[in-house]
Amino acid sequence: QQRKEERKTTLKKQPPSQLESSLLHGAMMGDCFEKYSNGTVHLADTRMESVTVMQPQERNRAGKIFGGYLMHEAYELAYTTASAYCSSCADGGGAIGAPTVFAIDDVSFAKPVSIGDVVTFSSTVVYSGANELLLNESSPEEPMYGNKSRSAFQVIVETYILCLETGDRKLSNEFHFSFLCRNKTKKGLPVVPVATKPIEPTTYAEGMSWLDGRRRLLEAMNIVDKKQGFASVMLER
Repeated sequence: QQRKEERKTTLKKQPPSQLESSLLHGAMMGDCFEKYSNGTVHLADTRMESVTVMQPQERNRAGKIFGGYLMHEAYELAYTTASAYCSSCADGGGAIGAPTVFAIDDVSFAKPVSIGDVVTFSSTVVYSGANELLLNESSPEEPMYGNKSRSAFQVIVETYILCLETGDRKLSNEFHFSFLCRNKTKKGLPVVPVATKPIEPTTYAEGMSWLDGRRRLLEAMNIVDKKQGFASVMLER
């Protein structure tokens, strides 16, 4: 029931709130990035894709592709995307460690995948803690988690079933991962955060992904801030 209610308020069904519209306007116009001297990363520049033909050894009892296999493939691509983004935040001079996932949202299964289907995986960094730090300066009423949030960022992986005859793509799954950019010189927990760069959307569709990523990252950070879940011990206080 909770999932049904949450789907009713998704940005695919409902327009953004007045505050979100204002934040997106500032991001699209570049106003909130003018004071950031270390540069931004265009959302589209973080995108990575892979293509896989579904094989029979990955089928479940219903004869469809096992959802766990799709999630495994999605996570590997998300991890690769996250690693490339973290490297770009260091500009070649930082001690960047392996990105660490600290939250995974509910997986959305829109269409089952059959044996022999050609599936494309598309992974993108859609929002970062650096964005929230910038936005907080003009929106002090919004939640922010200070030093803890500067290393966090959100990655979405979308899987599509590709029809080779027509070229049409149908959405099959969506996966949402929250990662931390960490310092590699500090082993184990808690994680020593490394500041990320702001993600800059350039189209309205990217803007909706940017806002959705913001919602999900704030929810994940709120859970950490309340010392709930496994990720509460991952960040230094």
